[in-house]
Amino acid sequence: MSITIINEDFILKMYRDCFICSKEFFVRSDRVKTAKFCSRKCQMPWITQQSVVKMKEKWATEDTFVKLKESFDRFVVKKDGCWDWNGCKTDGYGAFRFRGKHFKAHRASWIIHNGEISEGLWVLHKCDNRGCSNPEHLFIGNALDNQRDKMSKGRGVGEKLNPDLVREIKKLLRMGVKNIRIEKDFSISESTVTSIKLGRTWKDII
Repeated sequence: MSITIINEDFILKMYRDCFICSKEFFVRSDRVKTAKFCSRKCQMPWITQQSVVKMKEKWATEDTFVKLKESFDRFVVKKDGCWDWNGCKTDGYGAFRFRGKHFKAHRASWIIHNGEISEGLWVLHKCDNRGCSNPEHLFIGNALDNQRDKMSKGRGVGEKLNPDLVREIKKLLRMGVKNIRIEKDFSISESTVTSIKLGRTWKDII
């Protein structure tokens, strides 16, 4: 922090280096104790980062899974076979909010009974019932596993691609998987795979 005194006006001016970009900026007298950023542009990423840190700390408490189970148990109907959901649903999946976060019931069920879900993995249904959250009817997989599961059950043929499937296709292409293999696994045409590979379509998906 630097201080500049303008003698002729007897005004005290203070400058600080921005916490994010290190650019020197003027600090108003009423913000001497709080000013850290030169602009809103620098402030927002820091606020977002702090929010993520606080959320992770909140989730690190020992009672998290106990409280999550309590919220889950309020709506689930446990019985032999599929577990029904008495709460709200999104696209056929049971859904509820817990500590400000939106949860799908089958994913919450997996976390409660099996632990955290690694990034990029999906919780899939053996029973093919979206509303079911019986952990015995669930299994872990990625977008490609989901597509293969659909096709093995006679579904998925001719379905439109979505961002998650395109990410998986691009990942496979980077790994050197042949176009023809991807065409068969995802039930899409050669031209579709080629367009994705060359960036003609789905440009924004990495």
